[in-house]
Amino acid sequence: MAQSWLHRPDVLLTFSFLWGYFTLFRALNGGRTPGKQALGIRVVMDTGRRSPSGGLIRNLVRFVR
Repeated sequence: MAQSWLHRPDVLLTFSFLWGYFTLFRALNGGRTPGKQALGIRVVMDTGRRSPSGGLIRNLVRFVR
C-alpha cells in the first residue's frame, strides 16, 4: 500500500525546517537571514519597506515552483 507524502515525517520535518528557517529569520531579524546579514543586505518591497506578509508569500511560492 502506497503511503501519502503527508504521512511521511521526514517530508514534513524538512518542509517545516526550511520554510520556518527563512520565515522566522526574515520576520525576527529585519528581513535578513544570517547570510544576508553577513553581506549587509535585506529583502524589501519595491517601495523600500519591509513586508512580513510578502515574505510569507515568497517562502510559500519557493516550494510551489
